Amino acid sequence: MDDVHTVPLLEASGGSVHGASADARAVIAQRASPVEPRATLADLAQRVFREGAEALDLTELLRLLGNESGSRGVQGSAELLARFDLGALARARAPELLVVDGMRRLQAARIVAGFELARRAARAARPERPVLRSPARVHAHVCAELSGLEREVFLVLLLDSRHRLRRIERVSEGTLSSSLVHPREFFRAAVREAAAAVIAVHNHPSGDPAASSEDLEITRRLRDAGRLLGVPLLDHVIIGGERYESLRERLQLPLGPPSASPLACDRADPGLELGSAAPAQ
Repeated sequence: MDDVHTVPLLEASGGSVHGASADARAVIAQRASPVEPRATLADLAQRVFREGAEALDLTELLRLLGNESGSRGVQGSAELLARFDLGALARARAPELLVVDGMRRLQAARIVAGFELARRAARAARPERPVLRSPARVHAHVCAELSGLEREVFLVLLLDSRHRLRRIERVSEGTLSSSLVHPREFFRAAVREAAAAVIAVHNHPSGDPAASSEDLEITRRLRDAGRLLGVPLLDHVIIGGERYESLRERLQLPLGPPSASPLACDRADPGLELGSAAPAQ
């Protein structure tokens, strides 16, 4: 402790800390206690440039991503990680983050946008335009994206005439119903981008991929709409963790785009043809 700060206070109290006034004792205690310095956002940014983003811990990354400075940023990031593990945080929607005390809408939006950017980067790094000729390959390609979700998410996979994936579009999120998954919304991107065919995929958070009556009804409506639009629905794959169910054969879905020859699945992968299901665990 620096003498230049304490001597006047001690002299004013008769040279004794115990004899000092309450205000003086408070000042002495504050100056005697070491205060842990907190990195500013500028400090964190400088570390990213100097050492790389991997040098920051989770709390620091969230502070920088949310653009929150000072003790409020430290406490907010810590509470965020206390309420959500990293996997749950990556899947959270912006309104869900507002349960954290002091979390602002803009800050929540920044964090959610950061994780979405990471997901898109991961998809861009995958092998170019995989060929999806079996439900097993569909499951392998989208399982990570749907794993651990607590809500049902409905996807449409846009394919070219050779069954190569062009893009994945999220159609809806929430409790699955015929009103939630409307053919107009499902085929919007396929029509806009002139996809040759589509595959529907959605998850069952329960882990049981068995199709419900609602699943079957939705698939029939999408199948019929696809016939009218000339964009056939090749399969509807329901994912439940490591298991899946394909509805192609059950609902007599087409084997491939109209211009394509009959589907020739790789015979090197027995049991992986469209319409087959993963063996029950």
